[in-house]
Order: sequence, then C-alpha cells, then structure tokens
Amino acid sequence: MTIRNTSSVVRLRRLVRESEPSNEELRARVASLSRRIGLRAALDVRISRAIAVPAVAGVLRPVLLLPLSVLSGLAGSDLDMIIGHELAHVRRYDFAVNLMQRVAETVLFFLSFIIQRDVVFAQSAHKAGRPE
Repeated sequence: MTIRNTSSVVRLRRLVRESEPSNEELRARVASLSRRIGLRAALDVRISRAIAVPAVAGVLRPVLLLPLSVLSGLAGSDLDMIIGHELAHVRRYDFAVNLMQRVAETVLFFLSFIIQRDVVFAQSAHKAGRPE
C-alpha cells in the first residue's frame, strides 16, 4: 500500500515536471472559469504529451494537466466544459478526500496485521495456560 501510494505521487510529480506551461489565452480562460465557480485563485495550467485525459494533480497547489490532443481538436465551449469539470474537482476538494482515503486504506491495511498478531499471541498464551 505504501509503495503504491508513493509511486503514484512520484509519477504525478514527474508528469507535472515534464509538462509544458500553457499559453496566456488558456490561462486567462481557466482564471475566468475559476472565478465563475467560486475558486479564489486560478490554477497553474500545464500541457502534457504523456496523458490522454485531463486531470488535476496536487493537494496544496493543484495543477490542471491537459493533454495536447484536447487543445487541438475542440471548440471553445467544449474546452470550457472540460476545464469546468476539472475545476469542480478542485472546488469540491476531491484531491483532499482522495488523499484521506488513501491514508485510511494504508492504516487499515497495516492494522489488520497488528490485530492478527495480537490474536495469535493471545491464543498461544491461552494454550500455554498463561493469562495475557
């Protein structure tokens, strides 16, 4: 679990680092949509050749990652809907909920081993005739 979570974070950071900054027109469009849905600050917008679908990455400073293919074949209103959808994830704090879920999964994964160890210890102590 811990390895999976760590590797996911490393992959996301690499995607953001290897992506390219967007043009001023796209940043202005994202800023306008951000204000419209009630976000205080506009997100950093990056263009990535390594992804096939738009995504938001990051917890403290979310970054909107857009695939290069999205920019080349869509009308302005379609692009606005895609950006609005990703901004809605930011507004609802989906990234924070996802992070808490992954932390809970990791804790519960290791907790099951601790409980199992305690049960085995109690059973062996009981068989040996010793109280816990």
